[in-house]
Amino acid sequence: MHTALRSTIIIILTIVFIPSGKIRAQFQGGNTHVGVYTNATVQNETELKWKFATNSAIRSTPVLSGKKIVIGSTNGRLYCLSSDGKELWRFVSDGSISSTPVIAGGAVYFTNRNSMIYALRLNDGKQIWKKNLGKPLNYDWGFDYYVGSPSAEGAYLYVGSADGHLYALTMKEGATVWKYNTLSMIRSTPAVDEENVYFGNNAGKVFAVNKMTGTPVWQFSTIGDTLKNEQFGFDRNAVIASPTLYKEKLFVGGRDGYLYALEKKSGRQIWNFDYAVSWEISTVAVKNDILVTGTSDGRFVHALDVNTGKELWRFMTQATVWASPAITGNDVVVIPSNDGYVYSLDLKTGKEFWRYKTGPQMFSSAFPSGSELFFGSDDGCLYALRTKESQKTPLTSFKRAVFWMKEPVFQSFRSGMDVAVRDYFIREGYEFYDETDVKSFLLQRINSDTASVLVFATNYFIPSITSDTLGSNILQAYLQSGGRIVSLGMNPASYELDSTKKFVVALNFEQAKNITGIPYRFKDLRTHGGFYASSITPEGERWGLKSPFVAICGMPVNDVTTVLALDENGKASAWVIRFSEKKYSGYVQLYLTPDRLHQLPEVQKAAEFGLH
Repeated sequence: MHTALRSTIIIILTIVFIPSGKIRAQFQGGNTHVGVYTNATVQNETELKWKFATNSAIRSTPVLSGKKIVIGSTNGRLYCLSSDGKELWRFVSDGSISSTPVIAGGAVYFTNRNSMIYALRLNDGKQIWKKNLGKPLNYDWGFDYYVGSPSAEGAYLYVGSADGHLYALTMKEGATVWKYNTLSMIRSTPAVDEENVYFGNNAGKVFAVNKMTGTPVWQFSTIGDTLKNEQFGFDRNAVIASPTLYKEKLFVGGRDGYLYALEKKSGRQIWNFDYAVSWEISTVAVKNDILVTGTSDGRFVHALDVNTGKELWRFMTQATVWASPAITGNDVVVIPSNDGYVYSLDLKTGKEFWRYKTGPQMFSSAFPSGSELFFGSDDGCLYALRTKESQKTPLTSFKRAVFWMKEPVFQSFRSGMDVAVRDYFIREGYEFYDETDVKSFLLQRINSDTASVLVFATNYFIPSITSDTLGSNILQAYLQSGGRIVSLGMNPASYELDSTKKFVVALNFEQAKNITGIPYRFKDLRTHGGFYASSITPEGERWGLKSPFVAICGMPVNDVTTVLALDENGKASAWVIRFSEKKYSGYVQLYLTPDRLHQLPEVQKAAEFGLH
């Protein structure tokens, strides 16, 4: 067992009775870090309530106490805001703040990058005490974004330091009760239970020490403890993540690319999950025996069975995920990502409910409360989202959906346009469907009297909803029953594939005619016709279109039901063809290019025209 330097410098019994007050808020919702916020319900689409600018990246996670919100910024300032986003006070520390504050007993406690810990009065931000936590040890491997946060338990604070020690301090004065030396920098936030304190260090070790005396209980060495960083050119040692305690288990990830499940009592390994070198930085959240975490280079949100380590689901993102997940009372996972989105996912299935875009990457984790959500961003702003007012009552009397799939057989939309379209419509409250469930959506709508619209963000009709015989496919049946689809590019059924069904070999508009029922007059490139400038018709303006564009595949005006735009040859370049007597039905053909994404609100108006 590792020999630790410990010093007890005051008598513990003299401080047991110091009043600490009820702990209001701290990292991952409490000392066990399970990340469950039982009073929160943020399943429905959200909108911006307010944002507060600090003019420097926010990597601290906000905490709430009553109507006060406290957040740190890399500009070295700690801010206290009202529930409507108004600044109540700010405190200037002597270093960048990327830790999560603790609110307890009318005080705020936080650490900064200069190894200082502060205690402030919550009501006015006045300093109560501050303490230097020692001289930082050397660490050359970078990506050192987080500073360990304090954890509050009873009358004590437990906090790791860059000097390699875990400190037990009195909350009242900041006096050192004991300190435990791990010989390596600590960025992990301690978890605390009835007996022990649990944490990791940058040398790849996980520790359990007695919370009253600092006496070591057990020590676990990760695989990273055996690795030499110089052989890889990057850090594969550090345990930056904070342990999560759930029932009799402890869960923690490391920069060695593994997530570990340990026996809390003994430190014995139960299982590990190999992320193939991808760092595990997130502190896992757990509810109902489902563990949720983010991955770094893996670029996905991941759910595992806590007992076996078996994968339950994974949700792909567009960038690394370092933030820690939060789980609401109604089983919604909320997690920011470095692609600039906050994702809302179903705990049981990983299905996406909604996403919100801030711009740059986000290392801050989210704090859900009631129907609101708070998180920071590298754009320097603290965001407050709320459930859309329109979601409190039915937003529409019709169903709105958007289809997108990650890897279609071919992709005619370039420069990420499909993702941008998908994200826009999801933010506007459209239900999201992919290749696994869009067929079910169409079948349900065929047998429903409720109007509906399906926007194709991916310009591809999957085979399960089409066939080569007119009238016998689900897509046609949907249109004939009164459904509406919106296409934003050339009819995807016109692409003829080779025998492997992987490569486009020709354009075949006869095939598109058979699959979709659109009366194209020519099988070949004559239907494509070339790229021509188009202008919006008065009817198109009624449908919400405003901006001119360049389009292909102009249709004779007599071959369509409604002309929304005319090209320079007098052909319909944006149009609607109805397959049902229902006035809201039809195939809506529009054209969008990556440089015209600002026109998506026009597309939405056209998609929903007449459905209200």
